[in-house]
Amino acid sequence: MSAADFRRAFSMGAFEALRLVRIKAADFPGKEFHEIVDVVRVVEADGAAHDFEAAVGLNAIVAQSAPAEDALAFYRDCIAASIRDHRPMWIRTIPLGRRKFVQKLEGDEQQCFASAGLLDDPPSELTITWWDRISAQTRMMGDESKMIQAREAERRSLAFEAARMVKLGLGRTPVWMSIEDNTAGYDILSYDQGNEGPVARVLEVKSTVASLFVST
Repeated sequence: MSAADFRRAFSMGAFEALRLVRIKAADFPGKEFHEIVDVVRVVEADGAAHDFEAAVGLNAIVAQSAPAEDALAFYRDCIAASIRDHRPMWIRTIPLGRRKFVQKLEGDEQQCFASAGLLDDPPSELTITWWDRISAQTRMMGDESKMIQAREAERRSLAFEAARMVKLGLGRTPVWMSIEDNTAGYDILSYDQGNEGPVARVLEVKSTVASLFVST
């Protein structure tokens, strides 16, 4: 999903459209989502304010168990599902606390959180629990992203070392130690040409968003 598509789906127009369709679905068992959308468009006086097209994509990620009859709870489930599946850039600031986090949001995004009761002051115990859970999930997402980035840096370093050793004619292949033995204290076991044959060369790979750095 593109950034533009995400912004459209992460809106009260999409959230409420999905909620109305889910409620109406109980009256039309067996009907397809788009068929129920057509019904809701006709019966809802303010249907023009809802984004049913964006609700189609949202429907695929929001659990069917989301309580459509409870608007606040449903909006919260929509927000949580969107964060889980699309990982927008602004989730990085969630662990900083909601006041700092909200400052990073655009107006429509702020409205979603406000409409879900997540910006109420003072927050209820339910709201605090929601923020704590999302904050914990966000930290886990961040750890996963860092690991993916680190593995990619190690993979490139391993390929570089393999090619270098072929040029030196060492007849050895590097070992991805962080995969084989994460207690070794280094990421890649490589080799150099010594006076009497190959000698070990241990590498620790550091990566950043912009580049990777290898220390020996």
